[in-house]
Amino acid sequence: MTCEKSRGRIEIRELWVVPSGELGPYLSAVWGWHDVQQIGRVRRRRQLRRGAEWTEEWATIATSLAPTTTTPRELLALLRRHWVIENRVHRVRDVSFDEDRLHGRQRAAILAAVRNIAISIFRWRGFRYVPDGWRFASANLHQSLCWLL
Repeated sequence: MTCEKSRGRIEIRELWVVPSGELGPYLSAVWGWHDVQQIGRVRRRRQLRRGAEWTEEWATIATSLAPTTTTPRELLALLRRHWVIENRVHRVRDVSFDEDRLHGRQRAAILAAVRNIAISIFRWRGFRYVPDGWRFASANLHQSLCWLL
């Protein structure tokens, strides 16, 4: 179990895992999920601000990490780190670059690569938030072009 408090929000995460046992070969044969070692459930309880109602969310997990090599606490930390990708890349592309609204599907891969480069350059130059880097680059065109050299 972990408990985090951030910006007035409290979030409690609990993980229950068991060895996959007979379910492992079934998942491999029927679903193509090879080498499942553990299965489990994660419960997330969240209160967005003091006095607000608690919400609860459950998720089922399957992992190839063996119980002998990974403790439940380490597994819970790995599950939490998975969201770093969502929060630092996908959400930035959706919110800052308004990517979901764009309709250039044929050029989507090229545009996504350019956006990823821009995000990487902003973070490399010390901007924690992409919109701050975007505004700086717009206001200081010469300096931002020098970043590409």
